[in-house]
Amino acid sequence: MDLDSGAPQHTGAVARSGQVGLSQFLAACASASSTTELGTHPAGQATSEAHVTCVPIFMNSTGTACFANAVVISLAWLTLLANGNDPSQWIHGFELLRSIFLAYHIPMDLPKFGPFVWLLLGDWSVESFRIQHDACEFATYLLHIMQPQFLHCGWTTKPGRLAIGDDPLPSEKGTRFTPIQMQYHDHTADSCQLQTLIDCWHDPLGLCRASAEVGYHLILMLSRFDPETNAKCLQKIDIGQNTVRFPCFSNKEGDVTFDAFAVCAIVFHLGSSPLSGHYRSALRYQKMDVV
Repeated sequence: MDLDSGAPQHTGAVARSGQVGLSQFLAACASASSTTELGTHPAGQATSEAHVTCVPIFMNSTGTACFANAVVISLAWLTLLANGNDPSQWIHGFELLRSIFLAYHIPMDLPKFGPFVWLLLGDWSVESFRIQHDACEFATYLLHIMQPQFLHCGWTTKPGRLAIGDDPLPSEKGTRFTPIQMQYHDHTADSCQLQTLIDCWHDPLGLCRASAEVGYHLILMLSRFDPETNAKCLQKIDIGQNTVRFPCFSNKEGDVTFDAFAVCAIVFHLGSSPLSGHYRSALRYQKMDVV
């Protein structure tokens, strides 16, 4: 599956080449098990399939709001699959998601929609939508504001978890609402497996990185910046059967298990720079991708 080939698009809103770095992120949710359709969330309630037949329509009246549109629609889709459409699952922003779920048939213009604008603080404002932004930076900001309780991207290393006293690797850990960032194993290859990137990030013979919590949903972030060429990596990513195995620390002794996750949404970029081009979403629905 080509998540971001950088191929030219016949539209004026999309850049024609792909030679500078960008980021993309993948929202993943726990895969089907013998007892639940899509796993369980931390409260122990079984999740089920989202019986939704229509995908919300987001307007791009500024011509540059695609980064936010792609992030919000992916987060809304993950919310349905995680049974997170309950106010108790959110610190802020549930009104935005409730509006999306109830009025999905009405086109929504996010920079002009009150429940979305209420979430914009500091450097993020309605005026900031006049230019393009990196979708990953915006996703990280939005997740820290909304704080979905079914999400936990925190991770650490086995040496860090087993250390006594001060953590010897303070930088080798991630926080709950910051997407887990991964690097490409070989920038020169034409394609790679998402599972391979996860395994390299895990580093089983070295740092042994793994999720710090079991039973939560994850968001992964892949950087397409090639540090050797300072260009955008055009490598294709294959996600196989829409499932991956992700390392998780299963106990305080630091034992690692590989839990199964199903990829439910993808945000990807077309163009040469994360500050230009066009962001899009691919949503998994009934074993099919809706773009």
